[in-house]
Amino acid sequence: MTAEILHTDRDRTKPMQPRSAALVALCGLTVGLAAIQSTTISQLAPPAEHFRAWMTAPLAAALLALNARDLTLRRWRRGPLTFLAAWVGWSFVSAVLGDDVVVSLAYSLVFAGVGAATITISDRLGWAGVCTTLVWAGVCYAAAATIAPLLSDRYSALGSERLRLLSLEPNQLGRICAIVVLAALYLAWRNRWRWSIPNVVVLAIALWGLTASDSRTAIGALLASLCLIAFSYMSGPMRIAAAGLALAAVACTFGFGVLDTDFDWLSRNNDASSDVTNLSGRTTLWPTVIEASSERPLAGHGMGTDGAFMSELRYEGKISFVAPHAHSILLHPLITTGFVGLLLFASALFGSIGRAFLQFEPWRDSMLLLLVIDGFSESVIRAPSFGWVALVAVTANTATLKRRVPWTERSHGRPADLGSTTES
Repeated sequence: MTAEILHTDRDRTKPMQPRSAALVALCGLTVGLAAIQSTTISQLAPPAEHFRAWMTAPLAAALLALNARDLTLRRWRRGPLTFLAAWVGWSFVSAVLGDDVVVSLAYSLVFAGVGAATITISDRLGWAGVCTTLVWAGVCYAAAATIAPLLSDRYSALGSERLRLLSLEPNQLGRICAIVVLAALYLAWRNRWRWSIPNVVVLAIALWGLTASDSRTAIGALLASLCLIAFSYMSGPMRIAAAGLALAAVACTFGFGVLDTDFDWLSRNNDASSDVTNLSGRTTLWPTVIEASSERPLAGHGMGTDGAFMSELRYEGKISFVAPHAHSILLHPLITTGFVGLLLFASALFGSIGRAFLQFEPWRDSMLLLLVIDGFSESVIRAPSFGWVALVAVTANTATLKRRVPWTERSHGRPADLGSTTES
């Protein structure tokens, strides 16, 4: 693929076909609901630990039905996308052999439904369709923040309690907001920076949520991604400056972003110096998780069971602090799908990173950079939500690249369409 055959995305103003619009709307709704804390949704019915899976599984089944015509092997047999599809397929095997068969099957179904819909949206509508889906999912997600206090008097007050109720944890809220910010900025850039009122509102809410989450990891990752985008539009000394800012943002993210001292999710104690030496307990957590995962090395414990797995580690005294998940984009598939799943997922992730070097596309690669930086210390794909859509979209886009494009033929920040634009 060369710059000459890339379709311009800015000049495409054709409205979506009804079938594509329905797919975007349903996928965004599913993604938004999948990100919400289980206890929030369970207030609508008798409490259930995995009520979110029961609510999103029918939506995922509807996504697969709506997307049935596009579910061909040809669409999955594309480089790293093949490994990602194999990982989702293996998760069904892990679910059957796991701790909670029904819940894990529901989670795997949602991962499959959202993933298949994302591939179709990317193929039909390009990167603009993916970003539209993410922004709409952000709207659905933000609506829950307004509705949640109406469901229970316990969370009627504004502030951190609502944020904790809405999100699995503050770092997840920060990651969601960072992804929505990138998506909203791309849509504005595609429209030649002509801002619509809905886009401004979504961007403002996402920036507020990012600040309120106090997630230094997400903030640092977003800054690094924005520096990468700025780098693509600059030349000469300005590029060196942008590269320096990006490296500084990454350094700050790894140096300070993993120190979540404001939220006692991983802090073993209140000693800041201890947080610096053990990365807020992660250097203790990661070896423990790897050792405990050897109990089921091949198939893991099944999707949706990582929270119970981490709670069991604490109950057994293997960790002495609260860790709701493995805090690593690679250790999460190890827990849920075993070593086989980890191998498949890592092949997809690093395959996408390798292929991204074949042709630089600032908006796609900035999203990939955000996921990689945040994934160093967070479980980006714990739920089939925003991080999963972004990862599938990046993988699907890089999967078509087969040779390195010379620097003189690259888009250099021009409005290249990231993906096919064939509407059906």
